[in-house]
Amino acid sequence: MEEYLHVLLVAAFCLTAAGSSEIPRSHRARLFERTSSPQDAPRSVAGAGARVPSIASAFVANLGQWPESVRFVANLGATSAIVHDWGWWLVLTQSPGATNPNDAGSAPAALRGAALRMSFVDAGAASVFGEDLQTGVHNYLIGRDRSRWRTDVPRYGAVRLCEPYPGIDVRLYEISGHFEYDLLVSPGADMGRLAIRVAGTDRIELAGDGALVMHTAVGEVRQPAPLAFTTDASGRRDAVACSFVLMGPDCYGFAVPGREIGEDLCIDPGLVYSTFAGGSNGAVAYATSVSDDGLVTVAGATPSPDFPTTAGAWSRSFRGSLDALVFRLDPSQPPAGQLRYATFLGGVSAESASGMSIDAAGVVTICGTTDSTDFPTTANAFAAAYGGGTWPCYGGDAFVARLDPSRQGVEQLVYATYLGGSGCELAHALAVDASQAIVLTGSTTSLDYPTTTGAADRVFGGGVSDVFVARLDPARAGNEQLTYSTYVGGRYADWAYGLVLCRAGLVTIAGFTHSDDYPTTTNAWRRTLSGGVDINLTRIDPHRSGPASLDYSTFFGGSGTERAFGLHLGDDVLTITGSADSQDFPVTPDGYEIRRTGGDLFVAQLDFRQPAARQLLYSTRFGGYRDDIGRAVDVDASGSITVVGEVWTDWQPIFFNEFPTTPGALSRRHAGGIDGFVARLDPSRRGAQQLSYSTLLGGAGTDVVAALALDRRGGAVVVGTTNSANFPVTGDGWDTAYSGGPYDDAFVAVLDLLPTGVHRVGTSSPGCAGPLAIGVSSIPSIGSSQFALTCSHAPPQTIGEVLIGQNVRSHPIRAVGVDVWIDPLLALPARSEANGSARVVLPIPYDPDLIGGALSAQFCWVDRTDPPPCPPQGFSTSNALRIEVQPPAVR
Repeated sequence: MEEYLHVLLVAAFCLTAAGSSEIPRSHRARLFERTSSPQDAPRSVAGAGARVPSIASAFVANLGQWPESVRFVANLGATSAIVHDWGWWLVLTQSPGATNPNDAGSAPAALRGAALRMSFVDAGAASVFGEDLQTGVHNYLIGRDRSRWRTDVPRYGAVRLCEPYPGIDVRLYEISGHFEYDLLVSPGADMGRLAIRVAGTDRIELAGDGALVMHTAVGEVRQPAPLAFTTDASGRRDAVACSFVLMGPDCYGFAVPGREIGEDLCIDPGLVYSTFAGGSNGAVAYATSVSDDGLVTVAGATPSPDFPTTAGAWSRSFRGSLDALVFRLDPSQPPAGQLRYATFLGGVSAESASGMSIDAAGVVTICGTTDSTDFPTTANAFAAAYGGGTWPCYGGDAFVARLDPSRQGVEQLVYATYLGGSGCELAHALAVDASQAIVLTGSTTSLDYPTTTGAADRVFGGGVSDVFVARLDPARAGNEQLTYSTYVGGRYADWAYGLVLCRAGLVTIAGFTHSDDYPTTTNAWRRTLSGGVDINLTRIDPHRSGPASLDYSTFFGGSGTERAFGLHLGDDVLTITGSADSQDFPVTPDGYEIRRTGGDLFVAQLDFRQPAARQLLYSTRFGGYRDDIGRAVDVDASGSITVVGEVWTDWQPIFFNEFPTTPGALSRRHAGGIDGFVARLDPSRRGAQQLSYSTLLGGAGTDVVAALALDRRGGAVVVGTTNSANFPVTGDGWDTAYSGGPYDDAFVAVLDLLPTGVHRVGTSSPGCAGPLAIGVSSIPSIGSSQFALTCSHAPPQTIGEVLIGQNVRSHPIRAVGVDVWIDPLLALPARSEANGSARVVLPIPYDPDLIGGALSAQFCWVDRTDPPPCPPQGFSTSNALRIEVQPPAVR
């Protein structure tokens, strides 16, 4: 089972010279860190006590290049790990050098240093397999006997030792050149049986601070006092007391007095990667995108002159009080190599980027707002001069800029222009069409905002602000670039925050309006304002002229206040999210709905092609007792909806579990006054079963998730802003320390969104549409009659199979150009839809004897063989899942 006790005890082995001080608690996520003594410090490092440089590595599988008893090996220069089914060796050398696993059956005495043999006492042989396949392979061409050569040996980010004791797994993994291990303890498992014997030490002892100290020939190895977490039946995640226990002169175990033996316990909350991003004054993140190769690009702003920029960036010099910011991270690299690109963009005053689009070549187009009179524009700009407006009216001019990071320095800025009138413009969202024209939206207070002859409305409607929609074509010259520009609004305040394009070039925007005369069309879902503030949904055809370019426009909401911030368009179905506080907010009978006393977030889907009465396909609202806001939404090929935003709380214990979360979530308990959230809904299911994943995300302060992008593996990349020094970051994050400055820090986080009991194994082979992603529809709990396996990016309308087995493999079987990660026992037929999604229902009976049972699954498809990138042999496979049956889900 995957409801575990999370024991972070392990996480911080550190080797120190005699008399040196303990490492800070902030480093306890590192299993192995060495501080060398003066006599063995590398000559390239000055001074005593310098850290031995580590080499980023991974766990390399044994395919016969080493003795049979060795399962995996990880090398870190001066430290190494050799994994067996009885435990592992930790090898500490006085000078960096390779470890020879051929000597691993006994202590590697030939090495200068120490070797710690860490084995489970009175335990059975564990099943050992690799997790998180890494890029790159190893080749072992040793000796003249070619039959003993091994090539394409895979590397893994983690190794799992399954059940050396009943109900207890051990997971080893490497972060930034350092090891961690976690104990994964199932409900009912007896921790009293678990004991680890250490051979190769002079002695072990407990320090006054609870650390376990191992005395070796090369210094002390310290494990700081362990940390442990439990999850109770309601899903609340709590820290519990945990300590080392000496069980003999060379043996130790763990005591967890706060643990109830039958308690639901949680491990592996799904936070794949998380990092701060900010200089000494912090930063904010408003938009993100993730490429097929996993690169994450973020747009926002920073007041920090020392935000780290990259060599060759357009600007490495901070100019004003707030500069727009674009940066790109590669989470697959060690922290020092993750920042692939970062640049400032701005003038002498303030800029902020709020919308972003990236093309296949990595060129970044952003929009935002500036009040700098010297904002850097290009020679081909539509408007090179600042139009007017200052920050007191909360704006300035809108700007549009296009950056090509593949170029150097000033050549990166291939296009930049102002857009605005003498008042204030706030640009919030943009998209780039097939011709590379830029479409953007926002709000304006300018009576002289530039409109075009064919606009739907060329006159400011009145009130505080109107919406604007504009299309710029940088390939044209001067004034001809503005091919379409219009006001949209009524006599009061009107705002637009989201924008999407359909294939025909129609522009759909969403926001909110106070105007009872906001323009609507005859095919609208509703033509009258329902309350004080309604959502405005408007579609414009910039290829048409005058009022005819207003293709569709409607109010949406109840008698209170509703606002829309995020939207997604797929197959002509529009999905929107935001906030709703109307008791009569329109919901559909099939929606997942929890009504509380505060304003809730909502998710709704509309199809404008249908008659008005049938346009609302799906609508639901849910949340806690205070205000909850959806900021961004995305929909995958299977139709599952992922929504992110923020949750407010009253700081009272009764409200700690108010927001609906799912078992196995990263956090089910509020940590601060405002927390972020990430949730996934499956509208094809019924009621409570629609919420397949939901977690809070944050620390003790204020945390807001502002933007979302789904990656090719089915996970979610989220960015936002936090002032929580304890915001959850991973040890491999680019920046694991909060800046502590006067402003908030930006954050970037990646979540796998897999529910409790489901683990990703291996990688997908490429298909015609790219890597395939396998997922599940819900928690695999007993009684889930509609539990299903899902697949995205499969070849459309194709026959395939789902392979079902019990075991996953530490390395795949290679056949017909694809990898098979499981030992299949049977195959179920599968068929993909026109959009490349597939679903195979795998009912789980209500049988308590099934709890803890496990199976593995993987999709296989027959692809076309041309054109590239279709696989040359015509087959593709997803990655695999290891699925463990859970008790009945508790909401």
